[in-house]
Amino acid sequence: MRIIHTILASALFSFPSADSERTLGKFMNSPYFDPAAEKYVSLATYRRNGVEVKTPVWIAKVAGRYYVFSAGDAGKVKRIRGTPRVRLAPCDVRGQVRGPWIEAHARIVVDPALIAAVRRALRSKYGLLMRLTDVMATMTGRIRRRAYIEIELAASHSAVSL
Repeated sequence: MRIIHTILASALFSFPSADSERTLGKFMNSPYFDPAAEKYVSLATYRRNGVEVKTPVWIAKVAGRYYVFSAGDAGKVKRIRGTPRVRLAPCDVRGQVRGPWIEAHARIVVDPALIAAVRRALRSKYGLLMRLTDVMATMTGRIRRRAYIEIELAASHSAVSL
C-alpha cells in the first residue's frame, strides 16, 4: 500500500504549479505559514532522548486546529504519546522541507465525532487519493487501527492571521 500511495502521490502532487511557486515565495520570507494551505507538511516528533524524527504527512484543518492521520502503532504516534511537542514545516511528497518550521503541540484524538469530521476534511482536501487510501486501509483492516492526531500551533503562531 505504501508503494501505491507514493506512486499516486508523486503523480498527483509532485509538479509545482504557479500557485505553489507564489505560495512558496511568500512563505520562504515569512516566519509563518498556514499548514492547511500545504499539500504536505513535515511533522517533526521527538524521541525520549530528544532526537527529532521528521515525517511528511497530509494535513487538514477543522475548527481552527490541524489534523493528520497515521497507523495507530506508528512511531510518530508513540512519540506523541511520550511528548506532545512537535514542529511543522511545508515540504514535498518526499519530505524535503521548503519553508520555515513552526512549533506546535499534538494529541491523539479519541472522539468519534471529531474523527468523522477530520476524515471528511481530509477527503475534501485530497479527493480521490484519500478515498483510495481509505479503501485500501479498509480492505487490509488498517483503518480500524488508524490514529488521528490533533495539532495546535504554539500561541506565538496561532495568533497570526494568515
